[in-house]
Amino acid sequence: MSSNTSIENYIKTHAPHINFLGCYYADKLPTIPGKGSNIIANYCNSYNDNNEVAHWVALINLNSENGYPTLYFDSFGNRPDGDDAILGVKTNFKDYMRRNSNGGSYTSNNVDVQCDRGVSCGHFCVLAVISQSIPTQGKHHGTVWREYVSKYTTKEANENKIKQQIQL
Repeated sequence: MSSNTSIENYIKTHAPHINFLGCYYADKLPTIPGKGSNIIANYCNSYNDNNEVAHWVALINLNSENGYPTLYFDSFGNRPDGDDAILGVKTNFKDYMRRNSNGGSYTSNNVDVQCDRGVSCGHFCVLAVISQSIPTQGKHHGTVWREYVSKYTTKEANENKIKQQIQL
């Protein structure tokens, strides 16, 4: 499982041009994120006694000025707050994005690219954040990572490839 420090260092080193605010617990998201900012959030709350990392998700293009909605990325393809029942935590990601999105709109991926017991959610979130800065030749910014993972035929292949390419 990836740590917040390894994720933050990777993005700052490999994509310093991205407006990346950092990694946050679900209950400690930035109050007012800047225009076009990106965060990676953990389903774990700050008061978690185990100090464990539960599951990383990315909130991309917050408070957009480019007309695109905020993108909620979950490597399991769940919608915002969709893991609440599974992990037993209350996150409020949906309300957060509505407050911090262009016109209150957001979109989410629905493609499950991670193995059920996989531990590469942080890797996939890094890819999702970095890929939004790749020139898309008129494509929506959320399609770039989809094209990347569609090259591999299984979730196991996705996991192996992402860990080779993004070393956290």
